[in-house]
Amino acid sequence: MGFSFGMEALEHRTLFAAATAAPPPPVTFGALQMYTSGEHVGHLAVGDFNGDGFADVALTNRDSNSISVFINAGNGTFAAPVKYKVFRPENVIAADFLGNGKIDLAVIGSAPNSDNAVNISSGSSSNDQKDGLSLFIGNGDGTFNPTPIDYKIRRGTRSAVAGDFNHDGLPDLAVTGQFGLTTTQNAGNGVFAPQVIYRTGDGNASYVTKADLNNDGNPDLILAKGSTSKLRILLGDGSGTFTLTPKPVLIGGINPISITTGDFNGDGNQDLVVAGNGFRQGMRTLLGSGDGTFSARIPTKFTGFLQSVAAGDFNNDGKPDVVAVDFTSSLQVFVGNGDGTFQTPERQHGGTQGFVVGVADLNNDGKLDLLFSRHNSLEVLLNTTGT
Repeated sequence: MGFSFGMEALEHRTLFAAATAAPPPPVTFGALQMYTSGEHVGHLAVGDFNGDGFADVALTNRDSNSISVFINAGNGTFAAPVKYKVFRPENVIAADFLGNGKIDLAVIGSAPNSDNAVNISSGSSSNDQKDGLSLFIGNGDGTFNPTPIDYKIRRGTRSAVAGDFNHDGLPDLAVTGQFGLTTTQNAGNGVFAPQVIYRTGDGNASYVTKADLNNDGNPDLILAKGSTSKLRILLGDGSGTFTLTPKPVLIGGINPISITTGDFNGDGNQDLVVAGNGFRQGMRTLLGSGDGTFSARIPTKFTGFLQSVAAGDFNNDGKPDVVAVDFTSSLQVFVGNGDGTFQTPERQHGGTQGFVVGVADLNNDGKLDLLFSRHNSLEVLLNTTGT
């Protein structure tokens, strides 16, 4: 996959823009809030679990065999969590899987949660090792049925994304697995169809997310191949079926661990920011061409070990920014210039063992706040930009 202009031209354009345009407003956050969750916290999911108009949070506690549900008090603070038992949770997704207006939680585990879990792992022997998918049905009041609907899914799952891939009004699931990706369509009432396998080569996939890359109104899938410097793109046709594009996307010297999407250069096409899993690997911004391909690759330096990236307009200037959490030292915000490049990052918090970052307006003040998992806790930074 080619690029339409070289890095020299890109660097010249970036320097010219920096010299002629006023710098974007800085981003500030308040004091760090910490909420104890459980042992070895991991992925988090955000949704309005009790219908009060405020964002609540679910967080995995892998070594405690549980997930924690934090209910928002209405001002961006949280009471002690309610915990739900599930075996070795690795990821959690919040969505209305039943289509009844209530948020449910789909939890991905490194093994099935129960002996009677339904096997939907198509294409493999029933004797093969399986991962688990557990669906906790939401009651609409912030609580969930403590007895989930359990499934067995293909081994190797660590990342997942929900989306209405067939336009039936119900969120479906795409999950990483051995040698590629699987999708499963949501039939409603907590029932998932057998998984469809998409083999993508080059070893196991490490991360998956979605975006409409070719502007046809259908969600597409972006897959990170963690042991390589490659992404794979699967274009959706709106029926729940995807087509793997012929060539991988080369991202230039980093092993991708996390991806976030947005229109970072304001041309109406979805772009990607990809985090590298290694010391000083930094990030790559891939500018979308609007047809599922990318026209430029812009490097952004980062000195630590990146773990997770997320996008949002944190200073409300109409240009998307990126927040990155570092495993060893800090959480940093890269303020967007609106042309696909970013300002020197603003360090917001220092600490250890950062894992996953999330974005939501937790106190409904019109500013995006930050959530991240770290060691045994959920941590929150409320956005104070402009105050």
